[in-house]
Amino acid sequence: MLEDEIETVDNEKKLFYKTLLIKCGIFCGILAGFFAILVLFTLLGRNSWKNGLKKETAEVLKDNGIENIQIGNWVKIKTALTVSVSVYEAFSENTENEMYALIVRVPTLYGPVPAVYIYSNKNGAEFIGFSHIAGKTNFHIKENSENSQIEYWKNKIPAIINTKFSS
Repeated sequence: MLEDEIETVDNEKKLFYKTLLIKCGIFCGILAGFFAILVLFTLLGRNSWKNGLKKETAEVLKDNGIENIQIGNWVKIKTALTVSVSVYEAFSENTENEMYALIVRVPTLYGPVPAVYIYSNKNGAEFIGFSHIAGKTNFHIKENSENSQIEYWKNKIPAIINTKFSS
């Protein structure tokens, strides 16, 4: 009789743990499915994101009177800064130097703002302007950021360009 009670208790524990394991497995499966969908959408949206940044970079160049530079392909860089910086090949009829256009997320007093730079081996990095900022706000951001953040990224860009993957 005591053995029957022990066996019944063991079977109840086994049944409890079995149902608990099934519930946890279903939950983990749903969670893994959501993460897989998130990663899929991130990978699918990557090209659209790169093309949008390329378009913004070209627009800033145009708005600042630089018509002779054309933006080329996206350049893959091997640095942790890929979250804040996007690099594109740049071409100009006037020069044969290797040039790059960069759009950088620059922290300012007004929050993070996309800034566009042109880099060439001959002239170094040159700040062009901010994207989607006009009027007094643009003036204030340039004045408040001129000596600190803009110069910081101007000095950091040669190191970023040197980390590019060779095709």
